[in-house]
Amino acid sequence: MATTPTRVVQVATGNAGKLTLRQLIADERFELVGVSTSTADRVGVDAGTLAGLDVTTGITAVGSLDELIALRPDVAVYCAMGDTRPVEATKDVCRLLEAGIDVVGSAPGTLQYPWGTAPDRVIEKVEAAAQAGGASLYITGVDPGFASDLLPLALAALTVALNHGRTGPILFAGLVGAVLLVSYFWAISAVFLVSATFLAFGLVAFQPHRLLRIRRLFTLAIVALAAGSVGFFWLLRWALPRLNSVASDLDASFGNAWGDLSFPPFQLASGIQTYHMVFDRSGIMAAIPSPLWAFLNALEQPVWIAVLLLAGIALLRMSGNRLAATLLAVGFALFMFWVLR
Repeated sequence: MATTPTRVVQVATGNAGKLTLRQLIADERFELVGVSTSTADRVGVDAGTLAGLDVTTGITAVGSLDELIALRPDVAVYCAMGDTRPVEATKDVCRLLEAGIDVVGSAPGTLQYPWGTAPDRVIEKVEAAAQAGGASLYITGVDPGFASDLLPLALAALTVALNHGRTGPILFAGLVGAVLLVSYFWAISAVFLVSATFLAFGLVAFQPHRLLRIRRLFTLAIVALAAGSVGFFWLLRWALPRLNSVASDLDASFGNAWGDLSFPPFQLASGIQTYHMVFDRSGIMAAIPSPLWAFLNALEQPVWIAVLLLAGIALLRMSGNRLAATLLAVGFALFMFWVLR
């Protein structure tokens, strides 16, 4: 007996959304009835094209959530950015739930169950919306650029840098370390910082040539601080006025950083992250002429990519454990390919 396909709408068509959209188009269990995008030049484009498939679905992208809700689907697959817009993403989810639409998505990651990251007041609003609409919510989260690839690469780079001390590994480890420390929110940065601290302690304390390894670690730290200087500046500018509340309740501060609209919406490098750098042009930065500002923004990605490529070449040319260096460079190249495609 044939079953009726589930009527589904897709919210957003970025890195995560593109993958889910392919499944919704190809899988006979689902009937794709709508798709939305926040990118103006994608409005009106067929879902098959947005998914990178050689098919025409007849479903073209719209530019608002209201248009998707009006279609009265059974389920919404929500893959819009949640990291840099947690408040907006949570409101989107609540609107879908209140309309009686079940939500499955990759964001906002703070709504993954069991609760513990988002403040209680946020969870209460989400639960109230779900009960009002008689709908359900399942958020999976998505961090393909952290736990499964970038974190192991960063720790491997730290190991190679302290063991061998060549320019390439130190530069590479410093750059990736800076990305993890300031391009993500607090909880993820803390995971890297704690992991790297324990690893560095072991590599220094239980290996020969301790003073040499300490000098290498000091050099690596300078590279990371220099590479992430802009990010560290904005992070400290945001955190220092809140230092007392952060210190008194560190766990809550992790969650509040995601939901606080005053949290600096920067990313260290658009060549590494899928998000673009956004600077506050107040204060001294307001004095930078707009043409120069545009030129610097245009240079941002190619310069970072060039530096990382040079660091990768230096890794491959490194003497010693050539296999480890090669695997490290190849792994990061695959990660970069995933981001830039």
